[in-house]
Amino acid sequence: MIRYEVCLIFFLMWQDEHNSCPICRYELQTDDHAYESWKEREKEAEEERKGAANALRGGEFMYV
Repeated sequence: MIRYEVCLIFFLMWQDEHNSCPICRYELQTDDHAYESWKEREKEAEEERKGAANALRGGEFMYV
């Protein structure tokens, strides 16, 4: 029982600090709308950067 409590306390402390699962690092949603909007913009920007890197690697530019 003590081991479970220690694990639960660790999990809750980790979640408060990192907002993700300590095992698989899946990021959990928050109730902070500004943070969620920023995270979505960063995700879109990362996808755009990856697309630009792929276009440069192939020698073709796919921008319209």
